[in-house]
Amino acid sequence: VPAERVKGIFDKLDKDGNGYLKFEEVKIVANICGLDYGKIQAAYQKADKSKEGQINLVETQALLKDLNLTEEQLVALESQLAKVVLVLPNTTVLTMIGPQAGVAGDKKVLCRGEMQLADLYDGQMLLTIGEDFAYALNKDLPTVRIARVFYALPTTEHDKYYGIVIPNADEELLADFDELLDTYTTFKRFYSHDATDPKSPAQESPGVASSAPTAGTVSMFSKWSSKAKKAMEDVKNSDTYQKAKATAQKTLQDVQNSDSYKKAAEAANEKLKQVKESKTYKQAEKLAKDSAKIASEKAKVASKYAKEKAEEASAYAKQVIKSQEGKSVGDKVSTGLNVATDVAVKGIDITAKFAAGTVAQTAKLLKKSLKPAPKPKHVSEKTRGYVKTAAKWSGKAVVVSKHAASTALAVADALSSKLTEAIEGSAIYQDNKEKMQSQGVQDAKKVVKAGIQGSFRIMEAMIDAGLLFVAEVTVAAAEVAEHTQGAEVGQVAKDAGEIVTNAARAGANLRYVGLTPLAQRAVLGTTIEMLGTEEEKMQIREGKKANGTATLAVNLISAQYSDAK
Repeated sequence: VPAERVKGIFDKLDKDGNGYLKFEEVKIVANICGLDYGKIQAAYQKADKSKEGQINLVETQALLKDLNLTEEQLVALESQLAKVVLVLPNTTVLTMIGPQAGVAGDKKVLCRGEMQLADLYDGQMLLTIGEDFAYALNKDLPTVRIARVFYALPTTEHDKYYGIVIPNADEELLADFDELLDTYTTFKRFYSHDATDPKSPAQESPGVASSAPTAGTVSMFSKWSSKAKKAMEDVKNSDTYQKAKATAQKTLQDVQNSDSYKKAAEAANEKLKQVKESKTYKQAEKLAKDSAKIASEKAKVASKYAKEKAEEASAYAKQVIKSQEGKSVGDKVSTGLNVATDVAVKGIDITAKFAAGTVAQTAKLLKKSLKPAPKPKHVSEKTRGYVKTAAKWSGKAVVVSKHAASTALAVADALSSKLTEAIEGSAIYQDNKEKMQSQGVQDAKKVVKAGIQGSFRIMEAMIDAGLLFVAEVTVAAAEVAEHTQGAEVGQVAKDAGEIVTNAARAGANLRYVGLTPLAQRAVLGTTIEMLGTEEEKMQIREGKKANGTATLAVNLISAQYSDAK
């Protein structure tokens, strides 16, 4: 095996980055290449000259030589390792009834072993333990961290869950696992405290970092659309537009009747005939037909899926509407807006996933139709190192931006609390407090609140859809580059794609950071809180108290509040 390929495999297997491979890190080769564990273990012990239970890069080359892998096995190994993003040792999977069963209740061991998480297409992550367990993570799944080393994942059966126990993982590995769950699923983080369990003390519990469900309407978009349509009609009906249109048509007619145009048309037709008869054109034509066939098949699947979701949405809407019988006009209208927003957000999510899947399918077709270069292109080790380092730091930038965004949101929450207190303490509020309790005012507040929250939910859904599409396009481009130019160019393209994707994620996170976003978020929080009922206000305030960052921000602001009031 060439030294450069050995180095690539070694780096991917060396998950802790210490420059050595333990047998736990190497045995994944058996799963991917279809080898017996005994053969891997014997080759590992032979390569471990120092008998310290770990091998270096040179010893890894000897190990691969001793295994005598075929080219097909090597390609499969490199491909799979490129997709594996996290490995967690000594993981146990339980089946259990109810999400709290991992702490106390009915549970049964399903399997044990090294857990791997690998990228899948369409914004999903595959979680596997050897050949015994496989589970696909996606944004439609709720996942929960119940205790320090204990997680719960839903099954297809009601009130049945998989428990994931990772007793030997350090805090850094658990934090990486949390980040992946947060990225690929709807993740909540809390601990069920057990006084007898030293690994889950109450002081370690960060609380549930979540907010109440929000909903709203798309009516503002319809309003903007109708205004734009009317403006376009006014332009088309104006004298200036009609004169310009007539002049353009006359000019086009004169050009088409000229000798120069006729000669150019004949030459173009002849050239087109030659192109159609060429081998390249016929290959492109076949690719287009294959693409159309796949697109048609995917459209049928999407249509069926959309129909199912529409039926679900209709049933959901009827159920919600029925539940509002006998309630006030405000309750009925705001609930209707909530339902409309739920449907709109789900539609955006479905469309984004369909578009991402189409990009991935297009990449597969291109790889079939495009021939690899006769000789793989070489990229210097220095350049590859620079790009890989940049990709690594871009990932850290995402983490930093996420923390910055969390802190900014917490500070905005703290500011909104003080704004709300100031408004409620004002004379005009106190003088009109009783009037604002009337049914008409309460109904209006519910409708406006639902509309504002819905608008922001739709905006967040569109941003998530854009991030998914960017990620899929960069992955597809890297796959095509690797196919046509070789493994080294492909790896650089993957790392560069990771930089682009992480930059987009960091940019999305940083939209909350800065004086203007901080002010906007604080005013929005105050508006939502003031539009709520007294019971909802209390829930919001209790939620903020549970957030340590928000509490710190409140204390810092309170220190100077008397001067700034």
